[in-house]
Amino acid sequence: MDWTSIWGGLTERLQSILTDVVAFAPAFIIGLAVGVLGFLAARTARQRGRALARRLDWPPQVEQLLISLAYYVLLVVSLILMLSIWGVDVIGLTAGLGIGGLVIGFAVRDLLENFIAGVLLQLQAPFKVGDYVQVAGQEGMVTDITLRATTMRTPEGVQVIIPNASVFKSTISNYSTYGFRRAEIELQIDRSFQVERAAAIFRSALEGIEGVASEPHPYLIASEVSGNRLKVRLLFWVDTRTHDIVEVRSNALRAVTRAAEENGLDVA
Repeated sequence: MDWTSIWGGLTERLQSILTDVVAFAPAFIIGLAVGVLGFLAARTARQRGRALARRLDWPPQVEQLLISLAYYVLLVVSLILMLSIWGVDVIGLTAGLGIGGLVIGFAVRDLLENFIAGVLLQLQAPFKVGDYVQVAGQEGMVTDITLRATTMRTPEGVQVIIPNASVFKSTISNYSTYGFRRAEIELQIDRSFQVERAAAIFRSALEGIEGVASEPHPYLIASEVSGNRLKVRLLFWVDTRTHDIVEVRSNALRAVTRAAEENGLDVA
């Protein structure tokens, strides 16, 4: 065995490796420095973002999303720059990963759609927890809002969970925005009885009902004549911030019926 030749080959190989290491050293140091600076920048952005979110009073879910997004974007950009400085073909690498990413993207499309819709709902805030709304064919009180779905409780006590994408695409009716909702009671009175007097009796009956707003004033309108009966609609406003509209309407109906009997007004 020619040990001299073997040693010479190893020496040449070591010299070649050492030359490559020396040549790569500046790029390695610069790339590493870029990576470290990028990591520090991401941490700083996350800390500054939290402070900004507190000042702007962002919803917790939105705060977490935007801060995490900024943090990871800075990390990814730093990683790409570091690999590029080290001579890695980043474009070829990302192209290879793109096919797998496309497949995953289709698989989680609905999840991402609900997630993005949840962020937009948090930013626009068309309703909040505790509001009574009608959305996506459902009606009830909002009990929870997450980045994936909105949960509400119907008047029947049923919990309904609606994906945020459906909420965002549908028409939203918020009955709690202004604090008052209009209620009505349909009645039939004798045509011979003066409508103005009936209106005064009904308004007086509503004055003692808790939850019935004094402004705007309750009012009575005639809607249809049926034989010797006159169909009327008693309209009034309910303070839904403190009272349940169903309960107030029920109390109002009893009070109006009782007042009509006391004043000789036949109602049906």
